[in-house]
Amino acid sequence: MAIPDISQLIQIAPTMMRDLPQMLSGLQVIFYIVLILVFGSIIIKGYSGYMHFALRLLLRLGFGFVALVCGLGLSGIIPMFSADAFYTLIQSIIINPFIGIVISTAVLMVSLYLISHNIFNIPGIKKHIAKLQEKLKKAEEVTSKTVKRKLEPIRIVGIVILIVFLVFSLLNFQGFPSLSEDLFSFIGITPEEVEELGEYIEGMGIGKEIPEDCVPILTLIDENLDDFLNDRLPESTDPGIKSMIESNSGLTMTKVYQVTHDQRNFFLGIEKDNVCSATATEFCECLDLKSVM
Repeated sequence: MAIPDISQLIQIAPTMMRDLPQMLSGLQVIFYIVLILVFGSIIIKGYSGYMHFALRLLLRLGFGFVALVCGLGLSGIIPMFSADAFYTLIQSIIINPFIGIVISTAVLMVSLYLISHNIFNIPGIKKHIAKLQEKLKKAEEVTSKTVKRKLEPIRIVGIVILIVFLVFSLLNFQGFPSLSEDLFSFIGITPEEVEELGEYIEGMGIGKEIPEDCVPILTLIDENLDDFLNDRLPESTDPGIKSMIESNSGLTMTKVYQVTHDQRNFFLGIEKDNVCSATATEFCECLDLKSVM
């Protein structure tokens, strides 16, 4: 299979990597602000009395920030659902913080409701009622004058604006945007090329699942790179290890080396450009070195 051309990606990779921290920080700030506003609005619904708009906004921001901080604090004590590295990452950065913020929002809303029980802003309520009465009086006057004129000029203008806007927007609608396709288009590759690249990497043996007690071959080689390149690794004298690697890989090993990782012994079988790994009791994987050189 031909390797897809990712030259455009390689050209802009340094710029992307340089700007990535700032971009992620900006997105994180925006995300936190949205969370503060949303959950702050939920919390202040627990306030049982009338509240001025400015004070309501301040409490919304304040309690939203407290909910965010407390939620992030609670997220650290929520147990993990899976030992898998990918799911652990997703849970730690998305699921657990969201659960923590929901819990803190519920607690803060209940506490605010209990604190504000039988506490009323009487002057504020009277002022609000006066505004509503004034608005009601104006509405009754306008209604009595326009009851026979259901289509006033201003209403017609509003209907025309709505129709023109809908027609214009729908005529230019080209489907819902695809974030992945737009991103790949910006980079200069297609989703099909990304799939081909993934298949190519998978064909190299990188990223595939290996037995639990095993370690990726590239990790073993990297930790012993000097000795590996200069043929200074100690050879294994156990014929059982060599036989196990050959029977599982279908290859004839010219040499079998012994390496150490985390104070555990592993074995690397060499057959031309192929390297296979194993523990003392289990075959792990094989890798074609030409595919990663």
